[in-house]
Amino acid sequence: MAEHLEKVNVLDVRSISEYTGDLGHIANAQLIPLDELQSRLQEIPTDRPLIAVCRSGRRSAQATVLLQKHGIHQVVNLRGGMLAWQEAKLPVTRSF
Repeated sequence: MAEHLEKVNVLDVRSISEYTGDLGHIANAQLIPLDELQSRLQEIPTDRPLIAVCRSGRRSAQATVLLQKHGIHQVVNLRGGMLAWQEAKLPVTRSF
């Protein structure tokens, strides 16, 4: 995924404090916390495949199911989340 970031949209479903915290976030990831996702579906771009991300992959798995139920079918979960991303030593940013 890291090699193809320009071809996908990344949706981070963590809280703002997690997004800007120690694990950081993937550059250009769109932040919509999971508890706000259903009410903000119209903000999610559907022009490219979507990758849902959270800390460990659990919340983003829930987000993936929710998005699919609402007709967004080109969506996958980043298994292992930001913990796996950081373990792989892939680039992160911490600014908002």
